[in-house]
Amino acid sequence: MKYIFKLLMTKKIQPISSFKHDSDIQGFYLVTEKSIRKTRAGDTYLDMTLSDKTGKISAKMWQGFEKAAEEFDQGDAVVVKAHTDVYRNKLQLNVSKISKVREEHDDYGFSLDSLIPSSERDPKEMWTEVKELIDSIEDEFLKKIVDIIYGENEKSIQNYPAAKFIHHNFRGGLLEHTLSLANDSVYFSKKYPDLNRDLLLAGALLHDIGKVKELSGEVATTYTDEGSLIGHIILGRDMVRDAAKEIAGFPAETLLLLEHLILSHQGKYEYGSPRKPMIKEALILFYIDDLDSKMNIFMKTIAEDENEDKWTSAENYFGVPLYKG
Repeated sequence: MKYIFKLLMTKKIQPISSFKHDSDIQGFYLVTEKSIRKTRAGDTYLDMTLSDKTGKISAKMWQGFEKAAEEFDQGDAVVVKAHTDVYRNKLQLNVSKISKVREEHDDYGFSLDSLIPSSERDPKEMWTEVKELIDSIEDEFLKKIVDIIYGENEKSIQNYPAAKFIHHNFRGGLLEHTLSLANDSVYFSKKYPDLNRDLLLAGALLHDIGKVKELSGEVATTYTDEGSLIGHIILGRDMVRDAAKEIAGFPAETLLLLEHLILSHQGKYEYGSPRKPMIKEALILFYIDDLDSKMNIFMKTIAEDENEDKWTSAENYFGVPLYKG
């Protein structure tokens, strides 16, 4: 451990985005995948994916990994010494030393914030805005049910991503996405006065609530067993049903419509939606959810594209080059 400390004191810590071919690197990274594998020749090695807020990279350790691998798990922050090379046209790391980050590493530049991609917005500010929107709900039952669920899941709502891979897949992404839909709900309720504003707003605030059970957390996010076997839509509907039981006299029709918003918010059967929208509030929720997620993917694709011209690569979610100019 002291040897690694000395290395960190004498050489700059390097983010993944700065890695170049045939270079010695060292720094703090997050283990997002970890497994022991064998080559075709039968040689055993430690296979990992390491990440920080600037990117991720495949990493292998060929020698002396047995003891090191016992010290850390997937989801842990580690301190690494390695050399970069290229395999199948992709940069990867050959790791020579690796160990789990300890408290004393704080003195050498370690910060968990540098490893986890996070919302550009302050979660406390977003939470304050969300609470103001909840307070604006006039229907006492809808306001109460949102209050109960948000009160029980405050930390998770503030810190979880909205997805593992696709959209808003960063710490605070769930809250950022939810707040965006809540504000859109208020806007469209003014544009279309026949909408039930309170129902639409409650649906926006609760549409993805099941993700606090579907996903494992903000660090090295994976799917829970519940998430894999049931999914966030049904999990969210169940959370709403459970909360409604705590509220005396909760109207059956109001609960039914709120459940429908959650069950239909992905809009299409091929998107995994158990139901298509059958009320106008559900239709609005589907489209604003789809738009917000697609715009996040679009902007992320542009931001991460490595092409130097005005167009991105066509190898993206949309399947076409996107104009950056």
